[in-house]
Amino acid sequence: MRKAKFQAAIAVVLFAFLFLFAGVERGQAQTGLADNFFSVPAANYVSSANAEILLNDQVTLLHNFLLTLTPGSQQYKATLRAAIFYRNILIAVKEGKQVPQSIVSGMAIFTTTAYGQYTRTEQKGLKLDAIDLLSN
Repeated sequence: MRKAKFQAAIAVVLFAFLFLFAGVERGQAQTGLADNFFSVPAANYVSSANAEILLNDQVTLLHNFLLTLTPGSQQYKATLRAAIFYRNILIAVKEGKQVPQSIVSGMAIFTTTAYGQYTRTEQKGLKLDAIDLLSN
């Protein structure tokens, strides 16, 4: 009886270590994906002065569109999050950061829930739209 309990305990410990090591490998892979997502590809970006104009226009457009939406609706929330994203990029440009670094600064909003939860699809879309908007 004792031998069976001991063997079962050893099996449980071995399985625990197996899952622990598998989890560590998976965690490292996810970290690599996250780090890659929060980088901006090299491209021919507009000047900071032009970026400021384009971002001001984008924020104004989104704010005007918000006025036509029902507060609290899904579309309203998504548009508000987009406006906040572009406003954060604009703030970074005004602080003197280069355009690619400003986009990354704007993406920092994705790591907080203060303005609502950005879906992964929404994050990717906003990132690509910002890159398209601010590159030649």
